[in-house]
Amino acid sequence: MSQRNTRQAMGNGANGVWTGTRFTPPANQTPQSLFPVGYLLTNNRQQFARFCAPTSGRRTMCIYTDGACINNGSTDPAAVPRAGCGFVFNNTPGGNVSLPLEAKGPDGVAYTPTSNRAELRAVIGALEFRSWSGEGWQRVVIATDMDAYVGEPGVLNRDLWELLSEKMGVLAEDGCEVSFWAVPREWNQAADRAASLGVNMERYDSYMRLFGAMV
Repeated sequence: MSQRNTRQAMGNGANGVWTGTRFTPPANQTPQSLFPVGYLLTNNRQQFARFCAPTSGRRTMCIYTDGACINNGSTDPAAVPRAGCGFVFNNTPGGNVSLPLEAKGPDGVAYTPTSNRAELRAVIGALEFRSWSGEGWQRVVIATDMDAYVGEPGVLNRDLWELLSEKMGVLAEDGCEVSFWAVPREWNQAADRAASLGVNMERYDSYMRLFGAMV
């Protein structure tokens, strides 16, 4: 898909909004079967493990994302909600990333932790972790068990929706399509474990962007 077609598929930034596309897998395919671990050979002859489709017409990789929240939606003052986020882009320790959901959003406003915020924050963290288009990927598939919640802008968590739109726009401008694949929870266990670890990490007060190491 050309850069122009990628932009069009992702909404062309109409009214300042970029949207992800829906990933429709071949019948009876799981993320694990469709995107086994492969190795990307970069210009400096370094190899990086990625979950990628070896026979795809476009250079396509997959990232698993998830969010977790304990005491989600509780009205008990003693049951303080805490949330964590996780994403996984290869099968090495460095490819499993956990982070706590910050107290404040990217707009500087304090928000109550929820599972939906954690899910969105995990997707944003995955997209901004590395320059995936700079690695040469033409499509990034986000495998998530968020069902219809992801990829469709909503009124709640507007700060995160706007930031997600911005991150998708950066990739679209580089000719890298962002697609979402709603998968069953049992297919997303690694990201679920990473998100659960994030719940118990020390919480940041302000939004923190993670920059990925060369893994």
